[in-house]
This record gives sequence, structure tokens and C-alpha cells, in this order.
Amino acid sequence: MGVGSATGALPVEFQYFRATSQEGEVKLEWATATESGNKGFEIQHSTDARNWQTLDFEEGFGNSATEQLYAWWHDTPQLGANYYRLKQIDYDGAFDFSDVVAVRISSVKPLEVYPNPVQETLFIVVPETSIDQSVTVDCYDMVKLPCLASAMGKHIHHSFHRCLSVFT
Repeated sequence: MGVGSATGALPVEFQYFRATSQEGEVKLEWATATESGNKGFEIQHSTDARNWQTLDFEEGFGNSATEQLYAWWHDTPQLGANYYRLKQIDYDGAFDFSDVVAVRISSVKPLEVYPNPVQETLFIVVPETSIDQSVTVDCYDMVKLPCLASAMGKHIHHSFHRCLSVFT
């Protein structure tokens, strides 16, 4: 994976780093065979493999001569290409980057709609990956008359008579 420190010793020996798409989310998994002075890992994300944003920090095990397993979920990836890398940071501030892994997200997480049956309030949860997309909801009452038309955006609150309220 990256280049060693000035002493030539690798602070972390990676076994693997992989990313998989699961229902509109991305699971990152990596393992180390050994760690020496490892403070931890910045988890970085990009949609163009050039401009990186730090999403989180995962604590390392410091010093370890045994396999260590790591996993982290990105629950709001973008549609299309998503690139990930790890910035491994030592206690002394030295750092190195892992290889870059990529995942293509072709569909977003499904809407969550509850409760069923509806008494007075219906909740519709729109995933953040859908924020920039139009969301259309068709809702009918017990006699099959329309009670909600459509809405756009992340935060929706719509009441139609006593049919339902919608929140994201």
C-alpha cells in the first residue's frame, strides 16, 4: 500500500482494503497484519479521485503483531463513482495513504414508509442520496381517493385534511 517511514519500517502492514456496495450504502473493510505506533486511519472519500474529504477517523491498535480487522459504513454515498482511501497516521504525526478503492452506486436506498396501516400520520423517510432528485409520492385513502400529490426535496411536511403528514 503506501511508502514506509524514513526508517524503512512500515508502520502498518495491510492485508487488504476493499469496498462493497450493499443496498445503497458502502461497506469498507480492511485488515492489518502488523501495526507499529499506529494512531489510526482517516477514512477519506471522493467522487473524482482527486478531491478528498475526510469522513471519519477509526482508532488503530497502536502496536500489534496479530491480525486486526476494521469495518466502517458510508451510509450516504453519491450516485455514480465513489472512491475511498485510508490515511494511516502514526502517533508521531507521520502518515501514509492506502491504495484507492472504488464502488459505483447505481441506485439509492429505498424509501422507508411507515406505519402500515396508517391511522393519522404517515412517515416517509427519503435517503440523503435522494436529496437532489425529485420524489413523487402517490397516496390514497381507504376509498381510493388521492390524499397526497408529490413533493421535492429533503424536508417535506404536507398535510391534506386528516389524511397524513410527511416528514424526512
